[in-house]
Amino acid sequence: AGTFARIATVSGATSYGDTGLAASTVYWYRVRGLNAAGAPGAYSATKSQLTVPDAPGAPQYADITTTSLVAGWTPVTGATSYTLQERLSGGNWSTIHDAGGTSKNVTATSEGSRDYQVRACSGAGCSSYSAIATVSVVLPPSTTGATPWATSVTTGPGALFTKWMPCSS
Repeated sequence: AGTFARIATVSGATSYGDTGLAASTVYWYRVRGLNAAGAPGAYSATKSQLTVPDAPGAPQYADITTTSLVAGWTPVTGATSYTLQERLSGGNWSTIHDAGGTSKNVTATSEGSRDYQVRACSGAGCSSYSAIATVSVVLPPSTTGATPWATSVTTGPGALFTKWMPCSS
């Protein structure tokens, strides 16, 4: 456990919230009481606690096709799994990935807006969710057998990626 440092002296309390801690780090704690005269008692047994990992950055997209894309995110130190959620056209969030790995192939066969967010998990729990990344799929009406499509991907404030394919006859 190493050397201990006093982090707080509290009166009349039976708990303490330690804040500003580094993510994915083990912290060791021990406590002791003071009697009415201020004399300290014996220390308690030590207790360790692992903090949760940091949240990943917003998902990024690759391999965009007319029916799918790959949502990926940067690995987070200490994470053992990731939870990726999808929300279709402002609906409810649903979990589409809850496992190890830092990418997920996502199929999209209909028009609409799709939001994605990801969080990192470890034995200590899960981080907060990342910033939301949005994909807007637009399939214009087909004319004379043409199959145009356009996909715009918003990955953060001021960032937009648009990809399209020409009409085929």
